Amino acid sequence: MLKRILRLILEEKVAHKKEIAKKMGVQMSALEDMLDILLENGYLRFGKCECNPEVSCPTCPMAEACHQKKMVAQEYYVTESGERFVKS
Repeated sequence: MLKRILRLILEEKVAHKKEIAKKMGVQMSALEDMLDILLENGYLRFGKCECNPEVSCPTCPMAEACHQKKMVAQEYYVTESGERFVKS
């Protein structure tokens, strides 16, 4: 389940909790527990994108899902450790 969450974020560009829960077919409380585990293990980070859009966006795997300019909800980003975990 944890890898599936990371894959949704990476491959399907789903970055918000509500969207992830819907795609996974799980209750929000269960998803929040799983997201906490991923955050604690360093596989996810949340918050506003800290990238320079002119430099990073063209190569960012989250570019299509990023709402940097109109952030209305908490977004999740997969870290490099998370990408390695998905591939393992």
